[in-house]
Amino acid sequence: MVGIAGPGDALANFETLKETLTLIRQLEPEITFCISTNGLALPRYAGELEALGVSHVTVTVNAVDPLVGRHIYRHVLFRGRNLRGIEAAKTLLENQIEGIRHIVELGMVCKVNIVMLLGINDAHIPDVVKTTASLGADLSNIMQLIPVKGSIFEHLPLVSNTGIMRMRKQCEAILPQMYHCRQCRADAAGTLDNDISLFLNGAAESNAETKQTVSGRPLRFAVASKDGYLVDMHFGHATAFHIFEYSEGQATFSEYREIPRYCSGAEGCRDHDETMNTVLSVLEDCTGVIAVRIGERPRAILAEKGIRFFMTYDYISSAVRAAAEQAG
Repeated sequence: MVGIAGPGDALANFETLKETLTLIRQLEPEITFCISTNGLALPRYAGELEALGVSHVTVTVNAVDPLVGRHIYRHVLFRGRNLRGIEAAKTLLENQIEGIRHIVELGMVCKVNIVMLLGINDAHIPDVVKTTASLGADLSNIMQLIPVKGSIFEHLPLVSNTGIMRMRKQCEAILPQMYHCRQCRADAAGTLDNDISLFLNGAAESNAETKQTVSGRPLRFAVASKDGYLVDMHFGHATAFHIFEYSEGQATFSEYREIPRYCSGAEGCRDHDETMNTVLSVLEDCTGVIAVRIGERPRAILAEKGIRFFMTYDYISSAVRAAAEQAG
């Protein structure tokens, strides 16, 4: 399968998308195509997608009420007009509805992604599932927000794993739910259980140069990452850390260290001193830990051992560089 999901919307530059799919089809006639879109241009291109052999379309729908949608979308650029507020949310929704209806009629598999935003659309999600189910969607995937520094939702509280699972269970009676989502990136490669992006990007090459140090030890960072390319995991959910060393402005992959998972079960993280002691033994030579989030207790324990914590969602190379600058 080849999926195209960004950056940006896959349908925003359709001619390039069309050329890409055509060339891939020439090389591999039996390939399966999946396109991810916000749905704004879907009514316009649904027929052409079907002609290109696209069989799976994922549409991100975060609201089916413009009164809710206006709090999610800053603006919508549609047919040369920059729309805002209710008009923007309404225009996007109308195109999403028409687009989903169209691709379903054409026989494509339709998955609906919904990002759960606490205090904004969390109570509204069952309505999103009901509406998209009525249009013929096959599956919905309710996902946790990943905070991005500098974005409008940077400080929005995250829904817990328990909260996500509860919402999925509630909506399962309406539409089949996706439980195995890993929130993968558009440039991910491999399978859910075997992401090979790290090796394709050459990040696994070691570097024997002399490393910069802090207090006499190398600048070494333990990164919570699913693939060794992005910082995209909670500290407590990691079962291993990618160890990177920093020298002369470059983050270089050093090794892969397994750890016991600090958070257990769907109920979230509790105090596990024995587990944390094991984790500390793995991290004792590290300058810092980089992850999307961390609980207050493990953060305090790391600080007691002189290990700093850096919270971010970013490419590892950028995250390590920023952490090294702060540590220095």
